[in-house]
Amino acid sequence: MEKVKSHISLSQFNQEIKSVLQRSMAPSYWVVAEIAEMRIHGAGHCYLNLVEKKGSQFLAQIRATIWAYTFRNLSAWFKTHTGSDLANGMKVLVKLEVQFHEVYGISANILDLDPNYTLGERARKRKETIDQLQADGIFDLNKEHLLPTVPQRIAIISAENAAGFGDFRNQIKNNIYGYSITGRLFPSVMQGQNAPESIIKALMSIYDRVEEFDVVVIIRGGGAQTDLDCFDDYDLCAHIAQFPLPVLTGIGHERDETIADLVAHTKLKTPTAVAEFLIEGFRSYEENVLNLVNTISQNAAQRLQQDKDKLQFLSNKLQISATGHIRAQEKYLEQLYRIIPQKAGLSLQKENLILESLRDRLKKAPKLIIEKEEQKLAWLQKNIQLLDPKKLLKRGYSMTTFGGKVLSEQNKPEKGDVIQTRTANYTIESTVN
Repeated sequence: MEKVKSHISLSQFNQEIKSVLQRSMAPSYWVVAEIAEMRIHGAGHCYLNLVEKKGSQFLAQIRATIWAYTFRNLSAWFKTHTGSDLANGMKVLVKLEVQFHEVYGISANILDLDPNYTLGERARKRKETIDQLQADGIFDLNKEHLLPTVPQRIAIISAENAAGFGDFRNQIKNNIYGYSITGRLFPSVMQGQNAPESIIKALMSIYDRVEEFDVVVIIRGGGAQTDLDCFDDYDLCAHIAQFPLPVLTGIGHERDETIADLVAHTKLKTPTAVAEFLIEGFRSYEENVLNLVNTISQNAAQRLQQDKDKLQFLSNKLQISATGHIRAQEKYLEQLYRIIPQKAGLSLQKENLILESLRDRLKKAPKLIIEKEEQKLAWLQKNIQLLDPKKLLKRGYSMTTFGGKVLSEQNKPEKGDVIQTRTANYTIESTVN
């Protein structure tokens, strides 16, 4: 153990630290840090825990104070430029003064802050999120859904006791047209660090019964810009973009536009605007239906009148045509009445001539038939005489017989048989070899 030669008190030690810090450090430094924790004292002082992180790992942290007078000025200045109050999770550029107290130890006082840095940091993170959604090919997916003409079944994501939800519900329920629109609330945290996870959980609950709804609306009243930062969260925006139903947003005021608004099917500013949009859709559809009904009625009446006029025209035309046809038939009958006796007389004359002709032919026919048959008999007699065997033999022909019969296929002599050959003057016998 080292032998103690001299010593100092703890207060002297702390005074030495304080002296070294005062000699070696500048009066103040501009420092980038994240607000991990922030609370405002009743006296108006603001106490912060500033940290530097790499992912989830803390690289450094220090307690800091903004005294009441300074805090009143800086907070008003910051909100005027950014539209937001200082809040947990915000990245800031602050002017720090380091102090060391013999009793309370080291601390830092915030003397000033630069709101432009916070704006730039927020814009950078926002751009990174948008770029990532576009690179993933999901930025415009929800816009590709077809919004139902009359979305009557609405899934609502909102804080149950929020004024914005109450306004939306009352406007839908008490719409002056009496449209029947049903909505079911899926309660969610709508601001702060826990909001993205809570809203995603609500979306997944809707997804489990997605066939029960036509659209999803995400609504909340306006607030500070930092209250809306949760709607720039990548995971939340990715879920909205890829949701299988059209998503309508009404989560800010006129100048506020979040990434959730950009990826949603339809972006509206407030819950009231969402309700008006839905009711106006019903009204537009009803007007279109009424216009169609009127058009159909007018066209039907016009068509009926046209058909009535056409039938009247055809009736008149048919009446005229029938009268003309009857008159024509009457004239035709009159002509027949005159012509028939004439034609009948001519026909009788013609038939009489035919009968007279037949009578003459019948008188002449027997004689002609007898003469014709006599000529035919004379011709046959002449041919028979020409075919007489005696005359044929005289003309030089001969006739061979066997057994008294003319040779034929059935009367063929065999070897040794005697056959006879007759001529006009001789009979010759021959033996078959």
